[in-house]
Amino acid sequence: MGLFYNYQESGSGVSKNGPKKSRIRIFFEVFGRKFWNLILINLIYGIFCIPIFTIGPATAAAFKVLKNYSIEKNAFVWSDFWKSFKEDFKVSFPLGIIYFIALGGVAIGMYIYPESMGESDLYKVLMVITLLVGLIVLASAFFAFLMASTIKLSVKDILKNAFILTIVSGWKGILASVLAIIAIGLPIFLFLQIGNLLILSVNLLISQSLAGLIASFICYPFVQKYVIEPYYKAIGKDNPEYDYLKPEGMQDAPVFNDKGGEEVPVVKAKKSGKNKKTIS
Repeated sequence: MGLFYNYQESGSGVSKNGPKKSRIRIFFEVFGRKFWNLILINLIYGIFCIPIFTIGPATAAAFKVLKNYSIEKNAFVWSDFWKSFKEDFKVSFPLGIIYFIALGGVAIGMYIYPESMGESDLYKVLMVITLLVGLIVLASAFFAFLMASTIKLSVKDILKNAFILTIVSGWKGILASVLAIIAIGLPIFLFLQIGNLLILSVNLLISQSLAGLIASFICYPFVQKYVIEPYYKAIGKDNPEYDYLKPEGMQDAPVFNDKGGEEVPVVKAKKSGKNKKTIS
């Protein structure tokens, strides 16, 4: 739209199937809009993780809010977090134990093998394998907790789907793991190198929620495509996640059909000299 755009002429409208913003652009827009909410989520999450056995439910609750942000859906930090923490506790609690043990074993391996590298090249191979396994397990954890906070499935089904989605997502799932580790680990690494408490405060204030937001943006589209959408399609219903886009009270049927990009442009007729009138 130019500076001297003629507002008396209409174009063909904006097509709903037209160019859309990239996920990267949307991520940074959401990050900017929700920056203070991310800090709040990080603080709440940290408090709820103090009893180690609540890490699973707290993680699912945080993903409930962050997942909504990733699809640009409104979410209330405390009420949505607390609601998910209570309602999804039964499923997310055992998931938390399973992934805590699995990732804990990976962390122990990553600590032991570098210390033993000088003894044999076998330890180098084992360290690389352990690192890859860790990235895969972490990616599957993202998928698992996103499902736990979104759809009602058994622990067995969630773990099975998480494993499948990790394979289907390929390098994107691994990328989510790498970026999440960087978001959480970089401030800690810099603190150990520099010793600046201000750098460490970044980790305490936003690192966990930032990692979760990154994982939601990368991983949740796969959950939508391969789990959520097929489920609602099978039962003949629309995905309720998109109800917020519909007018109040009209969640079951659209008010109008979007014709954006299909209208015939209207151009205001130019006045001819014969039709001009003079005032005497």
